[in-house]
Amino acid sequence: VREGSSADVPAILASGVIFNPRVGFEHMAVAEDDDGAIVGVAKAFRSGLHQTRYWTTVRVVESARLSGIGRELVQELAGLRAEDLPFAYRCRADDPALEFLKSLGATPYQVVPGLRLDLTDEATLAWIDALPDGGDAEIVSAESLTDDELIDAWVAMYEWTHERWSPVRSREDVARVFAEEVR
Repeated sequence: VREGSSADVPAILASGVIFNPRVGFEHMAVAEDDDGAIVGVAKAFRSGLHQTRYWTTVRVVESARLSGIGRELVQELAGLRAEDLPFAYRCRADDPALEFLKSLGATPYQVVPGLRLDLTDEATLAWIDALPDGGDAEIVSAESLTDDELIDAWVAMYEWTHERWSPVRSREDVARVFAEEVR
């Protein structure tokens, strides 16, 4: 296990390790077998929106899993961090990686059920009415909004959703990251 670099990307891609080369990284560790072939990779980066943690990916080829390589990659990656910030990993509740993460001492800091909001449901309408100025709330189709109004609504929702557990640096950053996708 050693520090990795962009020069390792072709060998990583050839190894069969699932790896998205389009996602940049600040730090990377790679694991090689005795013949020098890549058998695992871990990378970490801080997003432009949330600077309080390193988003992390750990991948090991199937034939080398459960051998301690993933743990060694995380330990190497921890030593490469420019700041002593925690690692974070985003996944579904049924992701097999959760057992690996728990074995490293990871704990969930947020569990988000999929959003399924029926805007015509009686309970939803009652909730809206109970909001401060809820009587002024109006349910409209996104098609009736301009791109700027839609982006502003998305940014406000994102900022509000993250304010208690992972505040964003600025509304402008959120707009920069998501505006094109919202359009």
